[in-house]
Amino acid sequence: MGMLCAAAVCAIAAGGAASPRKTSVAIRGDDFLINGRPTYPGRVWRGMRIEGLLMNSRMVQGIFDDLNPDTRGMWAYPDTGKWDPERNTREFAAAMPAWRKHGLLAFTINLQGGSPQGYSSRQPWHNSAIAEDGSLRPDCMARLERILNRADELGMVAILGVFYFGQDQRLKDEAAVLRALDGAVDWVLDRGYRNVLIEVNNECNVSYDHAILRPDRVHELIERVKARSRGGRRLLAGTSYGGGTVPRENVVRASDFLLMHGNGVGDPLRIARMVREARAVPGYRPMPILFNEDDHFDFDRPMNNMIAAASEHASWGYFDPGESNYRDGYQCPPANWTINTERKKAFFGLLAEMTGGVGPRQQRAGMTPSATRAAAQRVVPGRTWLQAEPEEVGLRRDRLDALAALVQGRGCVVRHGRLAYSWGDITRSEDVASAVKPVISVLLLLAVSEGRLKSPDGRVADVVPELKNLNRGKDAGITWRHLASQTSGYGLIERPGEAYAYNDYALALYYDALMDGVYKEDGTSVLRSRIAEPLQFEDRYSFDAFGRQDRRGRLTVSVRDFARFGLLCLRDGRWGDRQVLPKGLIRRSLSSVVPSSMPRSSGKDADMLPGQRTLGGGKNQTPTGPGYYSFNWWVNGIGPGGKRLYVDAPPDMYLAGGHGGMRMLIMMPSLDIVVSWNDSPINDHDASPGNPETRCNRAVKLVADAASPG
Repeated sequence: MGMLCAAAVCAIAAGGAASPRKTSVAIRGDDFLINGRPTYPGRVWRGMRIEGLLMNSRMVQGIFDDLNPDTRGMWAYPDTGKWDPERNTREFAAAMPAWRKHGLLAFTINLQGGSPQGYSSRQPWHNSAIAEDGSLRPDCMARLERILNRADELGMVAILGVFYFGQDQRLKDEAAVLRALDGAVDWVLDRGYRNVLIEVNNECNVSYDHAILRPDRVHELIERVKARSRGGRRLLAGTSYGGGTVPRENVVRASDFLLMHGNGVGDPLRIARMVREARAVPGYRPMPILFNEDDHFDFDRPMNNMIAAASEHASWGYFDPGESNYRDGYQCPPANWTINTERKKAFFGLLAEMTGGVGPRQQRAGMTPSATRAAAQRVVPGRTWLQAEPEEVGLRRDRLDALAALVQGRGCVVRHGRLAYSWGDITRSEDVASAVKPVISVLLLLAVSEGRLKSPDGRVADVVPELKNLNRGKDAGITWRHLASQTSGYGLIERPGEAYAYNDYALALYYDALMDGVYKEDGTSVLRSRIAEPLQFEDRYSFDAFGRQDRRGRLTVSVRDFARFGLLCLRDGRWGDRQVLPKGLIRRSLSSVVPSSMPRSSGKDADMLPGQRTLGGGKNQTPTGPGYYSFNWWVNGIGPGGKRLYVDAPPDMYLAGGHGGMRMLIMMPSLDIVVSWNDSPINDHDASPGNPETRCNRAVKLVADAASPG
C-alpha cells in the first residue's frame, strides 16, 4: 500500500511561512517511517523484526499545570516548595536527548494531561490546555511548542493526545469539543510540524462526559482530524481504549494506526493475542499497532509485555506513574524526567538492547551494543566444550533435572557458549531423522552465497531437467524454496506453491539435486568442509546414517556436536573470530514462513521421477506446518486458529525436529540457549500448537523456566 505522511514542511501559518522542519513521520503498511526510512532500519532482535516499530513512553504531563488553587500545592517541588510549570517543561526538554539515545523514538503527551496521582476516580485539579469554550490556552501551547521543537530536532515523534476523561468535563458542550479538536489540529498544521500523531482521546471507552468522545461516535473525530489539511497533507490519527480492550470496527476503519493499552494485562501472551485480535477486526488493513500505555514491567524476565508486543510486530509504550516525590515515575508531578530509578533504567536498558541504542550496561562498560554482542559471541567451544555449572550461567538445576527426567534418552543444554548440563551418552552418534532438514536448507542458502545458485527461487529443473516434462510440465516450476517449505507439490496433484505437504519424497529430491546437481560432491564431504571441520565436531558424523544405499541424506551426529551447529545458528553464522556462514543467512532461513492460510494437500498422487526414493516417510504426513515452517525450521509462530506452536516457549524460539520430538535441536535466542536431545520417547510435536499439555511443550517450558535473563 502507499505511504501516509504527516503534515507538509511547507505548511503556511496564519501569520506567515512555518519554520522548516527536520522530522517527518509516515506509515507504510504496518511500519512507521521517519524521514522516509523505516524506524530502526534493519534491526532484528532475538528473531523479532524491530524495524518499523515506534517504541514510546507515556510522558503526558510535559505541559502540566493546575488552575485549581486548592490542589496546586500538591505538586510542589521539594527544593522550592512551589509548583512551576515552566520548570517542568524545561526539565522535560532537557531529558529528551537521553531518551532518544537509548532508542526511544516517541512519547505521548496530552493537552489535558493524565491523572497526576497515576490512578484516581475523582479529579478535582484543573489540568487542561483547553478552555471551557474549546479555545486553547496560550501558555500551555507555548510550552508544547518548545517540546515539539526539541522533538523535531532530535528526530522524535510526539503522540499528541487532545482529550482526557479526567478533564473533558471542563468543556461546556459538544461544540466546544469540536472547536478544541479543530484548533489543536490547525495549530499543529500551521506550524509545519510533521512529527506529530494525533490521539483524539485517551481511553475513549472510559467515563467521558461528551457523547462524541465515547466509543460509538469517536470515529467521527478521527475522520474530522483527517479532513483538515495544509498543502495537501494531513495528520495521522487514531484513538486509544482502556487496558486490555481491542479497538472496535468503527475506529479500526477510521484510524491510520491502532492504539491499545496494556494496563491490567498481567499475562504477556494476552498482549500478543490482543494484537492478533485487532488484526482480525473487520475493516483492518495493514497498519501499525501501537501500545502507548502499559504499567507492567518485569524487564528482567525472558518474557514481558514489551517483548510480547514486539513478537507480534507491535510497538510498545512504557507507563510508569510513580509518585509525586520528584523521583519515581513520569506521571505524578513534580516528575523527574531523567532516567534516575532502577525501574526506569531497566526499561531504557531493555529498549536500548532491542533497538540498538546505547543503554546503561553498555555505557558502564564503555561499549556499544554491537560490541557487547560481539564479546558474548566469541565464546564457542574449541576441540572440546567449555563447561560450566548451571548456576554459573544462570540456570536452575532442578528445572534441568526435571527436563532430563521428562525427555530421557540423552541430551545437553548450552548457555552463553558453555556446556552447562547433560544426561546420557552425549558422545554417541545416531540418526536425527527429520531434524536434518534445516541443515540441508542451510547448505542450500550457502550454495546461493557461494554463487552456485542465483537464488532460492531458481528452478530445480535447471539441475534436474527431467522435471520439465513431468506431469505435463507441472513440476517444471518447482523452486528450491518450494522444496524447503514443503510446498513443492512433488508427487501430488497440486501445482508448486498451492498446498502444504510434509513430503519426504520431495526432501529426497531436494537433497539429491543439491548435492549431485549443485555442489557436485558427496554430501558428507560438503558437510565436513562447510560445517563439521570449522566447528571441530568431536564425534562421528555422516549424511549416510544407514549407509550409502539406505536413505542417503539422513544425518548421524552426536547431541553435543549437533549443539555446536545450533550454537553456530544462534551466533548468526559466526564461530569465534570466523564467519563460517554468511551474516544474515540464518535470519533469512527463519523469515520465509509458510502462510498460516496455506491449505494442506489433498494427498492425491501424481507421477514422480523414475526410481524416486524417500528420505524416510510419505508424501503428506501431517497438517502441522503452515504458520510454523520456514526453510525446514520450525519457528514458534502463530498458525491456524491463532495458535502458537509452543505456548510456553519464547516467541523467538526455533528448532529442528525429528520423529515428532524424539530428536530435537532447539534454539532460544532471547535466553542464549541451545538444547539438543536424541532417542527420547516424546513424539507429540504435531499436537503442540496451542496445547500446553504436550510433552514437547512441557519440555521447552522447563528450559525457559530454568533460565534467568542475561
